Amino acid sequence: MRRLCLVPLLSWFACGPQASTPDAGDSCQGAAKSPQNLLTNPGFDCAESTAWQGIYGTFETVSGGRSGNAGKLTVGAAGGRFALRAPAVADGLGKTYCVRAWVHGTAPIVRTVLLADNGGGGTEARFAEPLTSDWKYTPPSSGLELAVPPGSKLQLFFEVDSVAGSPTKANVGDVVFVDDVDVWVSTDRCRESR
Repeated sequence: MRRLCLVPLLSWFACGPQASTPDAGDSCQGAAKSPQNLLTNPGFDCAESTAWQGIYGTFETVSGGRSGNAGKLTVGAAGGRFALRAPAVADGLGKTYCVRAWVHGTAPIVRTVLLADNGGGGTEARFAEPLTSDWKYTPPSSGLELAVPPGSKLQLFFEVDSVAGSPTKANVGDVVFVDDVDVWVSTDRCRESR
């Protein structure tokens, strides 16, 4: 009897807790989609440290998202922006990439930004979504689209308007919530069903 009780315990110590891997059955990856979502932890639901960082303002992971947790940006004196720490894609390979996400908050707008970064500049695509207290899918009709040349990285940002005098300028203390971020390679100008 003692031997039977030790076998599960020994196998736990030998193998340790199971690490999460991004696949269709992993809560860190989110629901399986086709084309595949290229982000790990797109819903901010993993217990491990987040892949996102605040650049301006304060970024944190909070409960109460559209599904589980959400990313929360609080606008500071210099504005508000958060981004993936590492590129969403290290080499664009000349493919077209898309992004969509769920957003809400008290800032007037949130801007989704894709940047094809060639190390000294690049091209970008932007979409500004007016915010309300209800979750909204942005962009609403199809994904934000950007062709990324071979050798360029794909960077992803969410930011508020911080231009003085702008009618959509965010105030210090405004918040933006983002959840269920989806980045994929497009075969149909970002019109794929997500």
